[in-house]
Amino acid sequence: MSKARPLKPIESFSPELFRALIEGAKREITFDLPYRKAVHLRMRLNQLRNLMRLQKHEHAAMVSQAVVTISWPDDTPVNKSSRNVKTPKDINTICMVKIAPSDSEYSAVLKAAGVTVPSLSSEPVSSKVEDDILSSYLKEKGL
Repeated sequence: MSKARPLKPIESFSPELFRALIEGAKREITFDLPYRKAVHLRMRLNQLRNLMRLQKHEHAAMVSQAVVTISWPDDTPVNKSSRNVKTPKDINTICMVKIAPSDSEYSAVLKAAGVTVPSLSSEPVSSKVEDDILSSYLKEKGL
């Protein structure tokens, strides 16, 4: 039986990836990338998030709230896998990558229904205000 590979240090990921997850947990970020690069970026973000969870990083709970989605234009020719997963036939198709808080697709509907949430500040993540907001949120969720 082979040994498990040692975990990479979190520092082996670019600080931009870490910041993208932090920002994506607070607000929606969108940008365009070719499909092949978008998939690789999503994989790296998920690797970083998983490593933070395994190493019990202080911001692991926050980055777990960011969801990464990849979408392409409706008229893009696609391949379907045996599990009915669709991917663009051309891996260089320009796609929209979205990093957003979990359940952000419901924000507009809930806001219209009168549900309001105080916005998070744009100060560094280590600020006391954001730590208090995150602590309150985790207590509400029972985490």
